[in-house]
Amino acid sequence: MFRSAFKTLALSTALLAAAPAGAVEDIAPLRVCADPGNPPLSDNKGEGFQNKIAEVLAKGLGTTLEYYWYPYYGRGLVRNTLTAGKCDVLMDVPSDFEMALTTKPYFKSTFVLVHRSDRRYEIGSLDAPVLKTLNIGVLQSSPAREALRAHGVLEKTKVQYVNFDSNSSTAEYPAKQVQAVVDGTLDAAETWGPIGGYYATRKKAPLTLLPMNTLDDGVPLEFAISLGVRRADKDLKQRLDRALDAHRDEIKAILVDYGVPLVRCAECVVSGDLPEHGPYTAIEKAHLDARRDAPQSSPSELAATKSRLAAGADASKELVDAVLGNDPDRVRYLLDHGADPDEIAGLDYNALQTAVREGHLAIAELLLERGAKIDLPDRSGWSPLTSAVYRNDAEMIDLLLRKGADKNRYGDSGWSPLAVAITYGDLARVKQLVDAGADVNASNNAGYTPLMFATAKRADDVLALLIERGAKVGAANRAGITSLMLAAAEDNVAAAKRLLAAGADAAARGADGRTALQIAREKRNAQVEALLGGRPNG
Repeated sequence: MFRSAFKTLALSTALLAAAPAGAVEDIAPLRVCADPGNPPLSDNKGEGFQNKIAEVLAKGLGTTLEYYWYPYYGRGLVRNTLTAGKCDVLMDVPSDFEMALTTKPYFKSTFVLVHRSDRRYEIGSLDAPVLKTLNIGVLQSSPAREALRAHGVLEKTKVQYVNFDSNSSTAEYPAKQVQAVVDGTLDAAETWGPIGGYYATRKKAPLTLLPMNTLDDGVPLEFAISLGVRRADKDLKQRLDRALDAHRDEIKAILVDYGVPLVRCAECVVSGDLPEHGPYTAIEKAHLDARRDAPQSSPSELAATKSRLAAGADASKELVDAVLGNDPDRVRYLLDHGADPDEIAGLDYNALQTAVREGHLAIAELLLERGAKIDLPDRSGWSPLTSAVYRNDAEMIDLLLRKGADKNRYGDSGWSPLAVAITYGDLARVKQLVDAGADVNASNNAGYTPLMFATAKRADDVLALLIERGAKVGAANRAGITSLMLAAAEDNVAAAKRLLAAGADAAARGADGRTALQIAREKRNAQVEALLGGRPNG
């Protein structure tokens, strides 16, 4: 949820089709994209704090409230809600969330470490010796898990694999491990502050909450939270900003009532009392090898697996669990006893896809040696290579490329490995793929090319590399939109200059007959307009 994401080309296209600045659009009713089963944040009974705040905002806007229910965990949230036009507002997204236009932050919270108050652990930092002795619940893709790992808290952590579909998989709800701490089956757990705070405040659970935001300088653990709307919905964003300000006291009362740990935040609508970490200094990201869990086989887990199989357990589901456990002996045993490495036995992923997402390099190689299909997509349409690129895992990418992964596969998702490297990764990953032969002109079904993804990302260094490697600057998508038109729509002067220098045709027209200059003029993007020969800048 808290990985910084960048805007997609679908949203850039929406900018091209948006009404001219100043147009006013009715927003009755207020259509909120909400999770139907993720308490205490949101549920279809209207009992989450997000539900209560949505009610306040709708009332403040003088309109009614409607929900479009969609699980917030897993991929495709923005694509299947805002971009699909099903709803207009995402609740509680990071304020730097680049797949949407965000309101001003309305609160800031932190990840917390929770334990039963009667345990009285001495935890003054993430280097506290006691942490390495505790059974600690961690979420699969949590920054708090990453921070704990960076401090050597690895051996006894219990990973909860969360790709939570609240419509069908209620047993894996995100607060599950907090409840386990209450029940005494875990010693401690990391969790997002509003979840831990709810248990301690509203449910009166005997829990101590340790804010984690000031305990690590390398991994951000505090986040300012906003509402998200489509990038073209500037008027709605402004209305929501005004409503947030006007109803500050009501919103604060809701957050306090639900026990949300509130961090000091000068720019937020609601500021709290917890110390703020402040800006994180640029710290070079450690090589994945340094924090990659070593494969570790467990005889007791293997014995338990054999017992479950004898009782009728599904071998393919057991295989995914063994991959999550990074247990090569269990993986080999299950492959020898009928497990299908290609079956999607979890919510969305088969064994190889799971190994890639977890960064389990040795397990991924073992699965490939035992015949796992290297390009089989997950339920979102992403291949293992695409997922490895998203994870920025250079060694996993090398492994998959050496084993023959398709470098240019877009699939039904509309994303190729190169497109993901451009949008979610960095120049090194782009170069890694291009050097391996990725086609710099391959387009998805909508006609978007890598050059268009780079323009939308404002990645000038990537744009330069793609042009150097032969990217066609005049390529247009199925709507006739070129990279230069995308640059014009978002006043991306650097991209426009580079594209023009490489021979982009400023006179080219899209399917609607507009040129890049006309688009820049309609969007009131003065700098690109001047560059394209329009009115003088200034």
